Amino acid sequence: MLKRFSPTFLYPSVIALIFWSLGACQSDSSQPTKCKYGKPTAIFHDTMQTVAKHFFQIKDNVGIEMVVFNNKLLLEIEQSGCNDIHQQFSFVMFGKFKNIENDDVWKQLAIKHFRDLAQISSTLTAFNGWADAIESVKDKLKLSEPIEVEGKTQVRIDKIVSEDKATLVVQFSSQ
Repeated sequence: MLKRFSPTFLYPSVIALIFWSLGACQSDSSQPTKCKYGKPTAIFHDTMQTVAKHFFQIKDNVGIEMVVFNNKLLLEIEQSGCNDIHQQFSFVMFGKFKNIENDDVWKQLAIKHFRDLAQISSTLTAFNGWADAIESVKDKLKLSEPIEVEGKTQVRIDKIVSEDKATLVVQFSSQ
């Protein structure tokens, strides 16, 4: 199973940590060899104007993508699933977030981040759909609890806050 990577600095040492953490992946031989959806592919590319750094690796049927944007936002995307799709977006934001206790702020941040991603390229406009899905259930959505958004698709939003950064984790799963 893939181990979570939580970067702490935007310095050259982060690249070394990325490679180390991805090397810690374990192969899951129980995965079927033929998948309905195929293997994950990179969503972003280092040729995109707002992308400062980009990394993508696939191990078995798990794709890990890390993007550092020009505005210093760090995004880690984990895509997995063979016949069911699971996507986890971890937005690492540097700053003071410890005093934000209102869950609505985190929901709005998730919506904003997906809208911002949709603006990067015409190939990414589908992120507006994720923003719309979150917005449609935001009044019922509780942090750390999955909620159905479309058909059999669920979304879950979590936050991890420390002194100098916050990680906003948005998970989508469909069955």
